[in-house]
Amino acid sequence: MEISSTQAKVKEWGYTLVISTISGLFAYLLLHLLTGLSVLYFSYDLNIKAVLETKGILFLNTPGNSDWTKDATITVFLVKPILNLLLAVISMIIYTLIKNKSQSFSFFIIWIIVFGLNNMFGTLAENGLMKTGIYNVVEVMNLGTIAFVLVLGISVYFLYISGIGTGKIILLTLANKNKTNNHIHLLYLIIAYLIPWTLIFWLTFSFSDLNIKIAYLFGSIILVSTLRSKGPENEGIHLNPLPGFFWFDVVSTLLFIIGIFFMLQLFSMNIQLH
Repeated sequence: MEISSTQAKVKEWGYTLVISTISGLFAYLLLHLLTGLSVLYFSYDLNIKAVLETKGILFLNTPGNSDWTKDATITVFLVKPILNLLLAVISMIIYTLIKNKSQSFSFFIIWIIVFGLNNMFGTLAENGLMKTGIYNVVEVMNLGTIAFVLVLGISVYFLYISGIGTGKIILLTLANKNKTNNHIHLLYLIIAYLIPWTLIFWLTFSFSDLNIKIAYLFGSIILVSTLRSKGPENEGIHLNPLPGFFWFDVVSTLLFIIGIFFMLQLFSMNIQLH
């Protein structure tokens, strides 16, 4: 009986690891595609030539070029983090409105939230270290170094707060066996999120620019700080616990794999608006 119970537990952890990893990779690439296309649209409208590659956005106009006006710099470099934040907030609303969710759908939405928040605040922090993106916005707006240092500090703080908020969302549907004193169980966090996060980083490492890699690493602040989250109080929002794995999760995972393959093929075409 004990051996059978252990085997069932290992099988469940295996399903969790695989489905979370595939859902996370699909969510990561989907955000990369949507935000990349948005940057292309605005850059094209502002006469900034750009190409969406697997590695990210490649601007064909050299920074400092006359086409990089103040409006163009502010718009092009702000559209991606703002859109990521918007998609993360929308995903939070969707998650709390849908009471009955499958495991695969839950993982997908949570990963959209994690990557969306990290692509907002993590990108701000990375731009400060690499002096790119938002750093250029600060320069053209003549806000000064002190203002950017404040933005950098606030970004790291919001990464931490984002993790606590994300943890509360996870706890809304988490089964009691994956909780400890109304907090996320450490083993569950490792298998369901930390290992998939590491695997996704490893899978995308070879075709990601250095700035994207650095911004991705800031996601660890979000995931680790979820351990400080506490479940909702009696008067808070309550959703139905996630069901076990069933056929819908298999179908969803297969669709995610197809979507991943399709998006990688799309990125390899070097998308450009003319």
